[in-house]
Amino acid sequence: ILVKDEGLEAVALYLTGEFEGILKESNSGNELWVGAGVSLFDLLLYCRDMGFGGLEFLAGIPGKVGGAVCRNAGAFGGEIAEHIVAVELMGEDGAIKTIERGQLEFGYRFFKRPSGSVVTKVLLSLDEDSSESIREKIVHYLVEKKQRQPLDLPSAGSVFKNPTGDHAGRLIEAAGLKGKRIGGAMISPKHANFIVNTGQARASDILALIDLARERVKQEFGTTLELEIEVLG
Repeated sequence: ILVKDEGLEAVALYLTGEFEGILKESNSGNELWVGAGVSLFDLLLYCRDMGFGGLEFLAGIPGKVGGAVCRNAGAFGGEIAEHIVAVELMGEDGAIKTIERGQLEFGYRFFKRPSGSVVTKVLLSLDEDSSESIREKIVHYLVEKKQRQPLDLPSAGSVFKNPTGDHAGRLIEAAGLKGKRIGGAMISPKHANFIVNTGQARASDILALIDLARERVKQEFGTTLELEIEVLG
C-alpha cells in the first residue's frame, strides 16, 4: 500500500494470539489452517520443516498470510489462491463464518470479500515433499528475486499489474523511464516496475512517477497500466 502524505484516519488491526497459529487439519494429511497473522516467512519455514510443498514461490514476499489472501499474492506463475480450500472471515458485526473455495472469487492480485470483513484464517491444501526439496526451491526463488528485483532499497513491490500478454516493467523500460527520479523516489534501474525510496521520498514523489509511467506507456504503446499497489488517503 501507499499512504498519501496527508495521512489517513483509519483503524489498523494487528492480528496476534490465535491468529498467529498453524494447525494441521485432522481430516486431511496435507491441509493446514493458517492464521491471518502468520508471516509468510514463518509459514514457509513451517512448511519446509513439516514437508508441505507448493508455496515456495512466496519466498521473499513480505507481509502476513491475511494480506497474501486479500491480494492473492503470487510470483513466478504461482498464486496463493491455487492452494486455498476455504477462508474464515469476521464480518463487521463480529460474526465469524467460513466460506468454501467454490464460493470465493479470486483474480489477478484480487480477492472479492464482503465489505468490511477481515480475513482471520485460511485453509490451504499443499503437496507432500521432502524438506530438502522445499528448501532448494525456496533458495532458488530467493536467488531469482535478488537478481531481478531491487531488494536493497525500500519499495512497495510491483507498482503495476502486468497487462495481458506483456509485462509492466518491460513497457516502462521501453518508454525510457528506468532510473527516472522525482524527489527521493526513483524508478528502479534494476526492474522498472519497482519505485524505490532513495532516502527521503514522499508519497507525492511516488505518485508523480506513477502518473508519468502511466502517461508515457499510454502514449507510446496504447496500454493503460493498472495499479497493483493500493493508494490510501
